[in-house]
Amino acid sequence: MNKILLGVLLMVCVQIGFGGYSVVLAVYGKGHINPVVFSLFRDSCAFPILLTAAYLKEGLRIPRRKDLPLFLSMGIIGIFGNQVMFIIGLYSAGADIASIFQPSIPVFTVIVALVARQEMAPLLCGRGRTQRNSHARHNYVEDGRTVLSGWFKVIGILLVCVGGCVMVLSAPKKNTAAAAHSVLLGEFLLLGNCMCMAVYIIIQKKYIFNNDQEDSWKDTPVNVTAWSYMFGAVFMALASAYCGASDPSVFDVFPKSLPPCVPRARANQTSVDVLWCNAHSGDLYNTTVKSLCSCATADYESFLIPLFYAAFVSSSMCYGFVTIANKHLPSTVVAGFWPMQVPAAVTLNYIVNAETITLGQGLGGLLIIVALFAVVLADAMERKQIAALKTSLNEESRLLASSRRLEDEI
Repeated sequence: MNKILLGVLLMVCVQIGFGGYSVVLAVYGKGHINPVVFSLFRDSCAFPILLTAAYLKEGLRIPRRKDLPLFLSMGIIGIFGNQVMFIIGLYSAGADIASIFQPSIPVFTVIVALVARQEMAPLLCGRGRTQRNSHARHNYVEDGRTVLSGWFKVIGILLVCVGGCVMVLSAPKKNTAAAAHSVLLGEFLLLGNCMCMAVYIIIQKKYIFNNDQEDSWKDTPVNVTAWSYMFGAVFMALASAYCGASDPSVFDVFPKSLPPCVPRARANQTSVDVLWCNAHSGDLYNTTVKSLCSCATADYESFLIPLFYAAFVSSSMCYGFVTIANKHLPSTVVAGFWPMQVPAAVTLNYIVNAETITLGQGLGGLLIIVALFAVVLADAMERKQIAALKTSLNEESRLLASSRRLEDEI
């Protein structure tokens, strides 16, 4: 299969997988477990799954001492930092604001890629030129890029972000429980979450897939994802331990009671109402409260089904596919697919939960698809032009070398 097409299909699967997580939580999850502790369970399950997949597909490879700083940075930034900042930011600022920040990931990735000199800036005018060698100060040759592909890429990335914002802002308004004083903190954390994902993608591209050393990890992307998850799980365990030290109840996976609660029939003679029952659920749900109120309880489905989906799909499959796609596509193109998570979630919610799709959401989703097509087309155009130029230069060099040999023989 064509490498570009493979990368595109993998990133489509990634965004559908990420988008489906909200559907799973809406159907099964009751939000009773601490999100940091849930992430610990998720990452701890994902690591052995990825390690098994790496063993079956690529053969198990153990990092050496010199590889540890690289995997440590990917684990802290891409797994731990990315997930923790998103979770706390989501709870602090609310789901609507969290969704608005996600389309900014392509923009951050472009900025980080340019700062790190990982990718060239899109060609918007003139001709793309590159220096033939480091010793010839003025010996430049064309690099194969065109203005058309440059504008396609820039406009496509911008429209992808605009489409994601249009979809989020057009969604039916929902009440948020976020306190006003915590929204600003949540916004900063969500900004950090988006930056972490951008940096994670660039680190992979720069130090893994653009590394031509013999002992590089460029041919073992599943191993790369697995060991990154191991370090992420270690730091998630430390964060969970901190949460548990301040509140041991965060490890109560199956609490005895959860809102919504309703007064029992015998409680009608007292001043007990729904608000009182809900307020006395959880740790306050003792024998007296139980005699007056009836509350929902956590079951295995509310924990194990979201955990199964998060471990197998959102973590193992999606992050593994991101790594493989990052091997075959430019980092900016990989990040450009992130806003597609919004139309994927909206469509799946419509199919599973019968949630209404507004006109703005439909137009925003269509804009994202068209913009992604423009970005992928621009990348394919540049690759084809660069390949043709390299072939022409190689042929020119071969003819020149042949001509020199004939002159020497004469």
